[in-house]
Amino acid sequence: MHRIAVLLLALAAVATCDRTEPTPRPDVVWVVLDAASAGHFSLYGYERNTTPRIDRFAEGSLVWERAYAQAPQTTSSTASFLTGRYPPEAIAKKRLQGPTLAGRLRAAGYRTVAFSENPWVSARVGFDEGFDAFHPVSLGARMNSKSRATIARALADMDESSGQPLFLYLHLLPPHSPYNAPPPMRGRFGRSSPRGKQRGFMTVVLGDQPEPADFKDFRTVLLGEASLSSAELDLLRARYDENLAFVDAQVGELLAGLRSRGRLGRSLVIVSADHGEAFGEHGLVMHSSSLYDEQIRVPLVMRLPEGMSEGGERSGRRREPVQLVDLPATVLRLLGLTATDTGPGRSLLDPAQSGREPVRSFAPDGTQAVIEGRFKLITSKGDESPLLFDLEADPGERENLAGTQADRVARLRELAWRGSLTIASPGLGDVDDDTRDQLEKLGYLEGEP
Repeated sequence: MHRIAVLLLALAAVATCDRTEPTPRPDVVWVVLDAASAGHFSLYGYERNTTPRIDRFAEGSLVWERAYAQAPQTTSSTASFLTGRYPPEAIAKKRLQGPTLAGRLRAAGYRTVAFSENPWVSARVGFDEGFDAFHPVSLGARMNSKSRATIARALADMDESSGQPLFLYLHLLPPHSPYNAPPPMRGRFGRSSPRGKQRGFMTVVLGDQPEPADFKDFRTVLLGEASLSSAELDLLRARYDENLAFVDAQVGELLAGLRSRGRLGRSLVIVSADHGEAFGEHGLVMHSSSLYDEQIRVPLVMRLPEGMSEGGERSGRRREPVQLVDLPATVLRLLGLTATDTGPGRSLLDPAQSGREPVRSFAPDGTQAVIEGRFKLITSKGDESPLLFDLEADPGERENLAGTQADRVARLRELAWRGSLTIASPGLGDVDDDTRDQLEKLGYLEGEP
C-alpha cells in the first residue's frame, strides 16, 4: 500500500507540472512617426541632436540603417506595413485591404488598440481593420502639439487593460508639417530668418495661420512650379528638426511610462516611420513626389522583450537593405505565431536571406524603385531612361550609372514588381468636411495623401 501511495503522489506531481501555465505573450508597442526621414536622425549620424531619447533606446535594440518604406506617402506605406503587402495590393477601391497584423494578433488573443493623429490613417479608409479600439485624434489649431496628450491617453488606456496581451499602435503626426513644435523645442535650432519670395508656402508649412492665397503659393512650390531659396530651405530644415526633437521627447515619455509600469522589459517595441521628407534634394520638397532616399529611407528600431533573442542577437546595427512590408511577418515569427498568407513579407530576423524579396517601393505615378545590396534602380513601366545609383559610393543619388551598367539594370528590372502599379489611394473628395479641413491645413492636395 505504501508503494502504491508513493506512486500516486508521483503521478500527481507530474500531472501538476503538465498543467503549468504557459509564459504569457509579450505586449507589442509600435510607434510610427509621420514623415520622419532617417537622414535627420542623430541616431544615424545627423549633425543636430534631434533624437537623443531614441538614440538611448537604440543602444539595447536592433537598428536597421537602411530601412525603406514601400511608398513616399502615408496611406500606401501604412497599408503596406500593416498588411505585409505591396501598395498596389494593400490599397484597393480607396480602402485598405486586409488581413492586417492587428487582426492576426486579435485572433491570437491580443487586445488591439490604435491611436492615429494623421487623418488619412482613419476608419474611413479602413485602417481600423483588426483593432478592438481605434482612436482618431482631432488635431485642432496646434496640430503637432497633440502628441503629448496622445501618449498620455495611450498609457491611461494601458492601465485599464485586462490581463490580455496588448498590441498598441501609435501613429504620431510629428515631424510632419506644419513644422511648429511647441516650447521648449521651438527655436531650438535657430531663430527665424526672412521668408523670401515664397512667403505663402512658408506660412502653410510653418503653420502660421495661413490664408487661402497662401495655399495657392504652397501648391506651386509643391508641384515644382516654383522653388525655394537656400535660406528658406535652411529655415524649413531647422523647424522640421525641432518637430522631430519634440516627438522624440514624446517617445521618451512613452518608454518611461512603459518602464514605470513594468511593461517595457516584457514588450516588443518598434519605432519606425511611414515615409521621409525632402528639403530641396533633387529639386523637391516634402513628400509623395519621388523614390529618392530622402523620401523613402526611414528609421527602424526594434527592442526585443527580455529573455527573447533571434539568432542569439538582441541588439546591434544592421547594414543590409530591408523593407517595412516585412514587419508583420517579423512580429508574428517573434511571437511564435504562424505567419501564413502574409504576402511577400518575410521576417527581418530570418537567417535564411535567400527567401527574402528585394526592397521595392512605389510612387503614385507608377514609378518603382528596386534595391539589391548597394544598388538602386528607379524606373517606370516601359521606361527607356532608368536611373541606377550606387548608394554606398553615391548616397546623394547624383550619378546615374544606367548608361554604363546595362547588365545590372537588366538584373534589377527582372526583380521589379510584375503586378499592377496602380495605387488606388483616397483623395480629399472621399472624406467628411471636418477631416477635409484638417487635411487641407496639413497641406495635402487632392489625391496625394
